[in-house]
Amino acid sequence: IGLLAKTSAEEIWVQAQSIASTEPVSGASVSVIGRNNQPLFTGKTDGSGNLRIPTHKLLALNTQPRLIVCETSKDF
Repeated sequence: IGLLAKTSAEEIWVQAQSIASTEPVSGASVSVIGRNNQPLFTGKTDGSGNLRIPTHKLLALNTQPRLIVCETSKDF
């Protein structure tokens, strides 16, 4: 899975695509991991392979995002 992530003051936008076909990956599990190695947010990509994460949900946890992980049930 190839990931593209962009941040703004309002959100983190993540897009997941298949590296083999370049098609969007829908239903992929995306997790944002914080500086303390704890998951801050987990969600699923939509039919277009997109997930929008409101920044205020992450800031309320009083830690900073450091890593985005994406996986599907076909990965392992």
